[in-house]
Amino acid sequence: MIKSKLIIIKDLTIIFLKDSYQDLNIFDKKNKNINMKSIYVWMSIIIFFVLLYLSQKAIKALMSYNQENLFLNVYMIFLTIIFAIQTVLVCVNIFYFSKDLEMILHFPIKPVELLVAKLITLESKLYITEIIFAIVPLTMYGILTSQTILYYLFKIPLGTINIIINIPILIFTFYRLGKTVVINSIIGSLVYSLFIDILDKLPAFTNDVFLASIYGGIFLGIGTGIVLNANATTGGTELVSSLIKTYNLNIKTSSLIMIIDSSIVLLNVLVFKEIEIGLYSAIAIILMGKVLDIIVEGTNFSKLIFIISKKNDKISKEIGSYIKRGTTGIYGKGMFEDKDRLVLMCAAGRGDVLKIKHIVQANDKEAFIIITNAREVLGKGFK
Repeated sequence: MIKSKLIIIKDLTIIFLKDSYQDLNIFDKKNKNINMKSIYVWMSIIIFFVLLYLSQKAIKALMSYNQENLFLNVYMIFLTIIFAIQTVLVCVNIFYFSKDLEMILHFPIKPVELLVAKLITLESKLYITEIIFAIVPLTMYGILTSQTILYYLFKIPLGTINIIINIPILIFTFYRLGKTVVINSIIGSLVYSLFIDILDKLPAFTNDVFLASIYGGIFLGIGTGIVLNANATTGGTELVSSLIKTYNLNIKTSSLIMIIDSSIVLLNVLVFKEIEIGLYSAIAIILMGKVLDIIVEGTNFSKLIFIISKKNDKISKEIGSYIKRGTTGIYGKGMFEDKDRLVLMCAAGRGDVLKIKHIVQANDKEAFIIITNAREVLGKGFK
C-alpha cells in the first residue's frame, strides 16, 4: 500500500518537473542531450562563471584585510532574499498556474499524494537555484580559506561532511546499482569518513609534498581496490564511476575514477592557477589507478599458450604428466598450406612457461608456439 503511494508520488513529481522545464527547451529530446542552442543553458553557464569570478575577487579582497568572514554574512543575506522571492513565485506557479492541474484531476489521485508531489517539485526547483547561486561562491570560499562551509558554520567534522555529500548520490544510485552495493557503500562511506576525522587529528607523517603524493596515491589505490573487490564503494567518485559502468561502457573502473578525479584537478588548476598542486595531484591519481588495477585484477597474470605441432598427443601427455596442466585441442585450418590442424591450448602459470617450451621443443623442434598474457583464469589449479 505504502509502496504504491510512493510510486504514484514519484511519477507525479517527474510529470510536474518535466512540465516545469519543457518550455525552457533545455534538453534535446531527439538526441537526449543538453540543448546548447537554448538561451537558458547559456544563461546558466554565464551566471556560473560570473559568480565564480566575482566571488573569487571579493573573497581575495576581503582576505587582504582579514575580513573574509564578512563575505559569508553578506552572501547569506543575499541568498535569503533570492530564495524568499523564488519561493513565493514558484509556489504560486506550481499550486495555481500549473498547466497539468486540469489533466491530473481526472485521474484517481488522492489530494495528499498530489500535495506531496507538488511540495517535492517545489523543493527540487529551489535546490536547482541553490546549486546555481550558492554552491559556486560558497565552494570558492571554502577553497580560498582552506575550510569547508559546513565546518565553518556548524563546526561539523570533515568526515561528517563527506557523509552528507554522499547521501544524495547514494539515493540516486539505489535503483541503478541495487540494494547490496548501496548498503555496502554506506558502510564503506561511514568507515572512510570515520578515518578521515581520526587521521585529520594526527600529525603529518611528512611535509614533503612529493612523498605525500606517491604514498598517498599508493595507499589510496590499495584501499579503493579492497573496497571494490568487496562489491562496495566509499562513495564519491568511486560510486559515480560504478554508476557510469552500468551503462555498458567498455572502460575499466580505475580509468573512470582517474578521469573524474583528473577533471576535478584540472578545473582547480584552471580556476586557481595552482599548477604545482595539480602536477602533484596527477602523480597521486596515476599511482592510485595503477595500484587499483593490481588489487582488482591481480598481479599473478597467467599465460595462455597455443601450440601447433605434428606431435600433439605426446606433447599433451607430457604436459599433463610433468607439469600437471591440462590442454585443450582446438581444430583450425592453416590457410598458408590449406590443411586442417589441431591446435593445443594450455593455460599455465608464469613459472610453467619455460617447462612447457622445453617439452614442446624436445618433441618437435619445428613446432609453432604462441604465448600471450591471460588477465584472469578461474577454475581448478587457478583461483
